[in-house]
Amino acid sequence: MKGLLIDDKVIIESKASISKLEQRGYGKKADDRLELSLIEALFLVERGSLEIKNASFEEILEKAKEEEEFIIKYKVYKDLRSRGYV
Repeated sequence: MKGLLIDDKVIIESKASISKLEQRGYGKKADDRLELSLIEALFLVERGSLEIKNASFEEILEKAKEEEEFIIKYKVYKDLRSRGYV
């Protein structure tokens, strides 16, 4: 599935991708698209489930690091998601 980095969110517009991600508890629905947080997007990119059209993993990570304690938050999120708790 593919997304587009806009500001501090990744936007998904494909209806099939939106449905699949919503069923798995990702993102927030906004009109006819799904908005993923940078944490969610990085997790999906790292797993190979998401491709960001206009940014690489490293570029998204650099943008995300602007948020205080992002790396710690990401590691916790990744661990909880990987274990099925989120």
